[in-house]
Amino acid sequence: DGFSVESCRRLVEAGMQVTTVLPVVSHRTRTPAVALREYAREAGLASYEWEQGGLMRRISAGKSGASKEVLNSTAGGSGFDVLVAVSFGVFLPAELLGGFAGRALNVHPSLLPRYRGAAPIQHALLNGDATTGVTVQQLSTARFDAGRILRQTPLAVPPLAFFAPLHDRLARQGADDLLHVVRNLDASLRAAAPQDDTHVTHARKIPKQMSAVDFEQMSADRVFTLHRALSHKTPLYASFRSKRVQLLSLYLPATIAPPITPAPASTTPGSFFFHKPSNSVLVYCAPDNSWIGVQQFKVEGKSLQDAKSFYVGYQPTPDDKFLPWVEESFLADSSDNEHQR
Repeated sequence: DGFSVESCRRLVEAGMQVTTVLPVVSHRTRTPAVALREYAREAGLASYEWEQGGLMRRISAGKSGASKEVLNSTAGGSGFDVLVAVSFGVFLPAELLGGFAGRALNVHPSLLPRYRGAAPIQHALLNGDATTGVTVQQLSTARFDAGRILRQTPLAVPPLAFFAPLHDRLARQGADDLLHVVRNLDASLRAAAPQDDTHVTHARKIPKQMSAVDFEQMSADRVFTLHRALSHKTPLYASFRSKRVQLLSLYLPATIAPPITPAPASTTPGSFFFHKPSNSVLVYCAPDNSWIGVQQFKVEGKSLQDAKSFYVGYQPTPDDKFLPWVEESFLADSSDNEHQR
């Protein structure tokens, strides 16, 4: 992904000898590996796509000889000095890491031990953190994101920050810190500090169903927070006339002038109207008697529409409202899969 590309690019541009790049490719989709693979091609780096299965599965399971096999196949038996895993998604066993004498590094977008796991940026936004940061750590042979800390840099989270710009800032800072550690590796290793396990929190993988909106239970602020943290990957959605509809380009009406008057006490959660001054649809959120603005809609099976086209096209009645979209697979999909980030 873009996070790993930033780290790789920084090392290459600094003149570091990056011998081999191993993008991870899953059986379900090849797209996550595209960015790093394409950068490796542009930079003239050797690139070996490591399929999630076969040799990768044997390495993850700690099968004897598998780690030596992958190192020989990618380095021609010449060996490596440093291993850097960024957004790799595979737990690397002691057999593999042991060959690097502590020189196996990872860049993680949080201030460890806070937010170990797959989605630290999303959880920082969801929890309203004012500060986050990046950690360069040694890869642990025991568990994900539990290695000794080599360098950390805190970063302020701007009010109402969105995932993408925060991700990019953290990627740039992480790349800077990784380069610093590599350039000063011996000193960094000597100063490495263990994590305080009494302060561990987890950032578990975000299930797609977390983007489902319930206007009876969620305030406008909460809906907007979900939008800022999750919509880059899974847009928020609800049910409209028994069809799933994506809610896009959201905003808080409290940030515009003139302010929107509070809704009558009889207003039903999920009710909405077209607000001509802002050219958007305002949806009623019950918990705090608030409104959330929606500027674009994507009804299942239909093309993307702006708010006016949606409203005029469907000609809603007073009984129409946005309801929660419930998926039966929610509990089954809420797995605790984590990866090194």
